[in-house]
Amino acid sequence: MLSRRQSRRERHLQKESLVSRNGAILLEEVIKSIGPKYCPYRIFSEKELKIATNCYRSDHILNEDGSYVLYWGIHEYRKILVKKFSDRSINNISRIIDDFVISLQIRNHKNVLTILGCCIETEFPILVYEYSSKKTLSNLLHDVTVGKDTLPLENRPLALSWESKLRIATEIADAVTYMHISTSTPIIHRDIKPINILLDGRNVVKLFDFALSLKIPLGEDHVEAEVAGTFGYLDPEYFNSSQLTEMCDVYGFGVLLIEILTETKPREFKCLRDLDLTDEEGSSSVSELDNASAVPVLSSKTLDQNEGDLTPSEFSRSFSLARANDLYSKKCILEVSLKINKLGEGEIKQLMECTILALECTKYNPKERPSMKEVTEKLRRIKTMTC
Repeated sequence: MLSRRQSRRERHLQKESLVSRNGAILLEEVIKSIGPKYCPYRIFSEKELKIATNCYRSDHILNEDGSYVLYWGIHEYRKILVKKFSDRSINNISRIIDDFVISLQIRNHKNVLTILGCCIETEFPILVYEYSSKKTLSNLLHDVTVGKDTLPLENRPLALSWESKLRIATEIADAVTYMHISTSTPIIHRDIKPINILLDGRNVVKLFDFALSLKIPLGEDHVEAEVAGTFGYLDPEYFNSSQLTEMCDVYGFGVLLIEILTETKPREFKCLRDLDLTDEEGSSSVSELDNASAVPVLSSKTLDQNEGDLTPSEFSRSFSLARANDLYSKKCILEVSLKINKLGEGEIKQLMECTILALECTKYNPKERPSMKEVTEKLRRIKTMTC
């Protein structure tokens, strides 16, 4: 009996220690970022979140992405989302704190998932958000039906209408632009991809997951940072230099835009081998490759072995190939997009403009890419083109 009481007391003391540690770190970062005047979040207990998610039952899982599992639950008659970090994947609590604090900083944007609060009684803080829906952009683009990828392009079921695709792309760009310009120092998302974009019941974008996001110091145009992100969406210049800039998000968005247009994942885009490297007069344009768009084609064998995580040498080698001859082709993107999307004459013009924009975003040379603000403005103009 004494041993049982002692064990309960030890667990209680451990929980108090975690609350003290996590709470202190959290409060310090929140005050530093948004000021001490008010508390815009709620502290949830561990017990509340266990009840809300049925003890994190598997049928409450909405999304998994290596470092975390996203659950849906019901708390006080209200649906919520609960982001529980994996003990095996997160070894730096500062990333979780950054995720929380940045979510608070940009919570007022309509296309950012609203954070409600957190639980600090666990080893790693658990984040709690408003409920959006049980779907991500990845679900819509790639999980429409079993066997979709085996069908000819023109016979595949349409994931989203053209109007929805254009609106979703514009909303994503607007949210990332907000990160870059709405605070005193730019915030770089660093991991823009479909799985990090939730959609509500009306398919309105809700950007989230800021665990890899970093702020660029005041007066600087970059920050030195260990390379992190998702291969396929990762800026080759950042990979080579470890210098994180706003252009890293522009590149990732460009890849995502191509993915939206073609409904094809970067690692599955096979048209690059058909790239035409001649100009209109038939002369070689290989000398212009430095200014071209560069996205690597990664072999399915390598990806299957590593489940999407390549070693630095494999990734570097794939980008060397990309710069040499595996470049996204405007012709190829248009051909795939036209087969998948059911478009009228005016919409085809919009598609062509979107394709040009995507290729500008993925220029190998970051200095030749537009800013996210320019990208957003361009997409808004494309939306208003007469159809």
